[in-house]
Amino acid sequence: CRLIEAVDAQIGVIVDEIDRQNLWKNTLIVFTSDHGDGYGAHQWNQKTALYEEVANVPMIVCLPNGKNAGEVNEALINGGIDLMPSICDFTGAELPRGRKGVSWRSAAEELTSTQEYIVTETNFKQTSGTLGWMVRTPRYKYVLYDKGLYREQLYDMENDRGETVNLAVESRYEDILN
Repeated sequence: CRLIEAVDAQIGVIVDEIDRQNLWKNTLIVFTSDHGDGYGAHQWNQKTALYEEVANVPMIVCLPNGKNAGEVNEALINGGIDLMPSICDFTGAELPRGRKGVSWRSAAEELTSTQEYIVTETNFKQTSGTLGWMVRTPRYKYVLYDKGLYREQLYDMENDRGETVNLAVESRYEDILN
């Protein structure tokens, strides 16, 4: 909680300066991170598992002139690989050749969805020896780890936001799993 408090104070410093210089008409603010804050969910204190609390990276986009202020968009966005294409799109800069990713500008401005799914991987070979991969759609989340008792996991994110029932072990979900 103290970390959140400290970050919030620093954001306040930036916002105060934008106010002071009257820059809101042409300023875009993107607040994001490299991972969510698990906050002890699932009795984990590390970010090595692909539970939603860690994999769902926070992102706040403040558009110029406060467009869509206070709106929440549940669109699937990959904040890592898609950040540079999005910033290039907003600024009119050409995306460097060979760069991958998709702009989420329309998701921010039009409150639409830009992707049917996103893929995430985790590589904590040095600390826990674990590799993991996740495919997330609006409805389902599939996770595969390179080792462990429950290597394969499938969750219904509409009906089980807490990821408590692993559907990968239920034969009636075989088609979805595949």
